[in-house]
Amino acid sequence: METLNDTLGSKGEEDDDAKRLIYILQGLVVFIFAVLIICTNILNLIVIPRLPDINEASKVFYNCLSSADILLGVVLLPALPSAIVGGWPFGDVICKIFGFGLTLVAGLSSASLLLLNLDRFFSIASPLRYMAIMDRRKAVMIAISAVITEATFLLVILFVNPLGLDIIQHSKLGACIMIFYEPSFIAYSLAIFSLCIWSFLPILAIIYARIICISKRHARRIQVQEFTTRVDKVAGSDEPDLPDERPLAAKKNVNHKAIRMTLLVTGTYVAAWAPFTISQIYISKVTDVSTVIRVLVSWPLLLNPLCNVIIYSVTKRSYRTLARNLLKGCLRCSLADLRNATSHDILV
Repeated sequence: METLNDTLGSKGEEDDDAKRLIYILQGLVVFIFAVLIICTNILNLIVIPRLPDINEASKVFYNCLSSADILLGVVLLPALPSAIVGGWPFGDVICKIFGFGLTLVAGLSSASLLLLNLDRFFSIASPLRYMAIMDRRKAVMIAISAVITEATFLLVILFVNPLGLDIIQHSKLGACIMIFYEPSFIAYSLAIFSLCIWSFLPILAIIYARIICISKRHARRIQVQEFTTRVDKVAGSDEPDLPDERPLAAKKNVNHKAIRMTLLVTGTYVAAWAPFTISQIYISKVTDVSTVIRVLVSWPLLLNPLCNVIIYSVTKRSYRTLARNLLKGCLRCSLADLRNATSHDILV
């Protein structure tokens, strides 16, 4: 009997050790992703303001998105030490702060993408009025207002919900998060998801339906207009609001190119967050899901910030060239030459 108990005890200890090893490896992977997210978005903060073919307002909103992703990386950094010690080692107050920050990230990313899409829409729909009204200072004011609004909204929910601050708990992923699937928190979860994620869909549908109508109207104008000159070369700029003398056909292509990057970034965000929000509502209203499903809906949230860098690199030659020059400059310790580079040097 004692031998059987010893055998079962040793087997239980082995299972515990195996689970702990899995948690440590998981924490290490999350930590690596966090470092990559921080580094790649710092690269965005350096490169995007230097791009000559993006207007100043759009640069502000792109930088807001990168800043939100950096915040995501920062709040995920404790995943490794948490996995090693088997719990949150930094105290309950820090856990609540990090959990609030992790939830705020989704709202800030959502607000940044919404502002980007609205910026693209108005620059295409009313380019002259857009140029007269929008500038960097106003874009900064709009971005700050969005941050304050999102933070205030989440703080109100954090203090008025039935569980109070206890809604933020340490999870097995090593991070402190809001427990959205808590049944008593379901109404607040729906409010957060509706504001931060689901509100995207109808707004984007309206924006891009309007853009399609504008494109069709331009196409009809092109059909009745007689071209007197040919377009020798479509300019590299993807800003539809920059004044030029190009024919409408060239401007139409530029308009499509201008919204492509924004649409791809927005689409990856929605694709990453929508399954997670749906699964949280399902767990709270129906039943729990398997670990595999939890992993499948959670890991895209880490991949999404990294996808932005890939999208920027693929869709914008100027970003790709400047980022490559910057990395080469860092490796060669010759950043002084890069600072003196002109827009022509960047695009060549």
